[in-house]
Amino acid sequence: MLLIFVVREDSNMHNLVKRNAPALVAILVCWTYVGVLYGVVDTQLHHLFVYPLDDTYIHLALARDLAVHHVWGLNPFQFASASSSPGWTLLLTAIDLLAGSQLLTPILLNLLFAAGVILVVDYAMRLFLPGVSSAFRTFGLVIIVLFTPLPSLVLLGMEHAAQTFTIFLLVILGTDILATEPAIRLARATQAALLTAAFLAGCIRYEAVFAILPVFVLLLWRRRFGLAIAVGLCTAIMPLGFGLYSHHVSGFWLPFSVLAKATLTHPTALDRVRHLPLKLFLAVLLAIWLLNLHAIGFWHRVQLFTSLTFAITLLHFLFAPVGWFMRYESYLIALFLLVVEVALYRIHQAQPWALWLQSLPWASRGLTLLLLLASPLLASHLWDRGWTEGTI
Repeated sequence: MLLIFVVREDSNMHNLVKRNAPALVAILVCWTYVGVLYGVVDTQLHHLFVYPLDDTYIHLALARDLAVHHVWGLNPFQFASASSSPGWTLLLTAIDLLAGSQLLTPILLNLLFAAGVILVVDYAMRLFLPGVSSAFRTFGLVIIVLFTPLPSLVLLGMEHAAQTFTIFLLVILGTDILATEPAIRLARATQAALLTAAFLAGCIRYEAVFAILPVFVLLLWRRRFGLAIAVGLCTAIMPLGFGLYSHHVSGFWLPFSVLAKATLTHPTALDRVRHLPLKLFLAVLLAIWLLNLHAIGFWHRVQLFTSLTFAITLLHFLFAPVGWFMRYESYLIALFLLVVEVALYRIHQAQPWALWLQSLPWASRGLTLLLLLASPLLASHLWDRGWTEGTI
């Protein structure tokens, strides 16, 4: 799947490296930061690396027992639906079958998924911003690496780097298809890529439904009914398949971890939106959406991407958890940062800021001032969440 975004029409290796140089730089920054963090943890623990959460070891135990004893459980004797990511567990199982059970398997996999995130984001920048400079691409990618933050996700050893990759892939491919006029017939390869992204997203996390739902609705709006239904079905393959198996052996359709979290006391949906950092996220996304609507209309790629990001963020904030090492909302942070970077680049390219502001009606000026005032607060919040709560 990564080859879709790396191998383009020019097969010359020199041109290929030059074309993807910003992404390669960002990957190097990410992997280097992971190496530094790993070295710090390894040194402090006297050369015995330990993951910060027990969830990682639960996944490893499930994968080992499934590979060795063919039992989905924490011991070889009984079923235990202790993973909220069946696809990640199966991926770890496949690696165990090929190379044996290794403590660092999740980190190595996450290094690849982090690279995938960077490559997809770089592709999105070139898709949304034709002619974008290599310098801006490099800067934007490094910001996303550090503030998401991808290095912390890698060292957590869980499925959230894969979640960020699959959701990004789904949203970018969905955006490109939705921007295509309904009268234009889509290539089979394009449709297959979207369906593959939907399947992968559904395998990794149940929160994929927050991304699938707006894509599904907009596909119906564009009268691509068959593709919309196929996307929904592909996303449901893993959750439904695992649900049938789990129900057969335990009587429950959802993983025990998901059911347990559902019984905890949570803030109401309104309280989630009222929480200041989340409210700022939604306010900034809405302001950018309104500015784009005035400038480029609804079905432009940039506006579609902004719309999907706003819808996914709102759905997640209303119905899913946030916090705990920044893992649950990291994919939202990456989407949000790309929306902001694309908006800033478009404004900068249009005309000098002062002239651009003067040309806007008063309502648009107010929205722009909101974005400027919110930027320091958002940057501070992201840094605090990513590198105070999220760093190993």
